[in-house]
Amino acid sequence: MFDYVLYILMRSFIFFVNCMPTGIAYAFGRLLGRAISVLACKRRELVRANMTRVFSNTKSFEEIDALVRNFYESFGMNIVDFARLSRASKEYIKGTVEFEGLDNLKRAKADGNGVVLLSAHFGSWETLNAALAIEGYAMGVIARPIDNPYVDRYIERMRSRFGNDIIPKKNSVRSMLSILKGGGILGILMDQRASWKESVEVAFFGTKARTNKGLASILTRVDSVVVPIYIHRTSNERHRVVCLPKTELQRSDDREADIAENTRRFNSAIEGFIMAHPREWFWFHSRWERRKYTG
Repeated sequence: MFDYVLYILMRSFIFFVNCMPTGIAYAFGRLLGRAISVLACKRRELVRANMTRVFSNTKSFEEIDALVRNFYESFGMNIVDFARLSRASKEYIKGTVEFEGLDNLKRAKADGNGVVLLSAHFGSWETLNAALAIEGYAMGVIARPIDNPYVDRYIERMRSRFGNDIIPKKNSVRSMLSILKGGGILGILMDQRASWKESVEVAFFGTKARTNKGLASILTRVDSVVVPIYIHRTSNERHRVVCLPKTELQRSDDREADIAENTRRFNSAIEGFIMAHPREWFWFHSRWERRKYTG
């Protein structure tokens, strides 16, 4: 019953946001982000600590403080994006999303060996998935099912409405290999801390971080191409998808060394996203040390 009540509240919020004119909806999103910053004060401490770790040598305390505020406003607008995406038409998405470097993906797809789109919890990543599918690049998206079954079913329908397939993260290796061997596209967000069993320790912004080694491990079994990709906001409802050149992979006779080095290269690509548009990353992650915040 509790799960169902949460589901109804989520659907009510989505309905409320979709009743607003566009400008008001995104002004509400910025206010919502500020409110979350105030109410979740312990989580804000983690955001600030992560930013300080990354930018302490390049930004002043005041600049980091401003970046924290900008991040929360961006986060609130991403919530609005998510709510509006549930009812958005193909025409609306095509009209609000532009592409940069799409030829990088076209060339990789033309190779016929499968493409991994390497991304992160960055910007309005749900809009990224929808926009690519509408552009003709539907993919298999790796996602962890949400604990609330009502919410999980709703979000899965939303994520797949333009042609993407949602692949549960657990025991996903066979499905991932099938997509790549068939010349398809696989979408992976690879910016969260992983468990010891699933990870390798490689640098992320100069500090060792437990990083999921699953993608690098799979790439020892196929000749697929890895293309880093991210989305960032250019105005209220408008976004730009940036598709970067493929990541050169190390392929040698030392499998473990290849896994570690390629995972490091994936981290490096995500670092580039963050440095280009720092307010857009999901700074809530305990990316380096394991921490739990309830605020």
